[in-house]
Amino acid sequence: MHRTLIAVLVAGLAASAPSFGQEATEAQFTSAPPPSCTNCLSAPSGTIFLDASGGRVVHPLPSSQRDFASASEFASFLQQNLNAKPAYDSNGNVVGASGKLLKIGNTYYVDPSNNTVKPITEPISAFIGGIPGQFTVAGVTYPTGVQGQDYLSPNLLGGPLPQNVLQCNNNPSARECIAGESWNTHAFGHIHDSVGVKVAQAIGGYQESQRFCLKFGFIPWICTSSSGTNTLRLDGTLWIDRYLLNGVGPSTTEAWNTISRTLSNVPAIELSSWQVCFFACGGNSEAGALVGACESHSSQAIPSIGATLDGRTVNCTPPGVTCASGYTLCQPNNVCTTPSTDGNNCGTCGNVCPGGYSCQGGVCTAPPPPPPPACIPQCGNANCSQPDGCGGVCPDCCPGCVPP
Repeated sequence: MHRTLIAVLVAGLAASAPSFGQEATEAQFTSAPPPSCTNCLSAPSGTIFLDASGGRVVHPLPSSQRDFASASEFASFLQQNLNAKPAYDSNGNVVGASGKLLKIGNTYYVDPSNNTVKPITEPISAFIGGIPGQFTVAGVTYPTGVQGQDYLSPNLLGGPLPQNVLQCNNNPSARECIAGESWNTHAFGHIHDSVGVKVAQAIGGYQESQRFCLKFGFIPWICTSSSGTNTLRLDGTLWIDRYLLNGVGPSTTEAWNTISRTLSNVPAIELSSWQVCFFACGGNSEAGALVGACESHSSQAIPSIGATLDGRTVNCTPPGVTCASGYTLCQPNNVCTTPSTDGNNCGTCGNVCPGGYSCQGGVCTAPPPPPPPACIPQCGNANCSQPDGCGGVCPDCCPGCVPP
């Protein structure tokens, strides 16, 4: 009963976006949004959009196990809800699915076994299998992997450069770091193929937190809070070998999916092409034919563009971080800065000025000496010949004083 209540409410209840510390609402799978700017591309066609921004962080889980009467019914469900394609074995059984996903932010669910909030890192299978982690087609049960904990994208910041790029500003009063990632994964297991690009807020900027709470005082739910602001930009391209897709013609490396999006107050932006397997995958998928991805990213607080690359035949130029005009790249953490004024990189990267010194024209400059104390006259009209405390006698500071 406890488990069912959570799932029903996650799927069926919605409210306005929460303010600080309020109840989260349900994220939605929808068609990809239109372009956010002129002369920029929207998400590729056939892409499903999962918007978990503005407090919509609760994953849309089904109320109970999904049951489909036939493979064609399941195929229609995938196409209508996820713009996805089913994969079949030689006997016509469903063995997997593939598609494209544009994901804004992060989604979560309540683990009913211990009332803890857990992230959904694989939203497609979580949507299909729900809390039970399985579904049926014509009476055959298919598992969807560990609930929510498989990865469509590798763990951000977990891989070596240049697949992942962490970059920070050099402002000690407003420290901020963002992370960019591209990946090209083809492996056995539940996540069979996954190729994509991502930018995420790592430190500072806009941050979200989630915790377990009770809705209406007794229903297990998720509460969310947020702080700060940001503006993240993601530009990415997924590359494909058309021969691997069609099985005919020469091998090629050509741009297949391209994205350019700028969004404010979101923890992450991600585009991926994926194939998940409920048993051994069958048939070709677009994700299986992709050979790499290139990605660049930026934020309004960090004056640079980070580029990542991955793939057997893809060359993204330039890799790493390119600083905006007028800035110099310094390490660690790919800081784009101005050495003429940066006290941590004064004149050259790594030259830290002593405490109290400032960086002026690329030179560590000592603070000016303190001003002399103010002169306070200490004379009175009674004795005009006494010292006045200003280096003279009273008439110098007290014009009305008459010498004896």
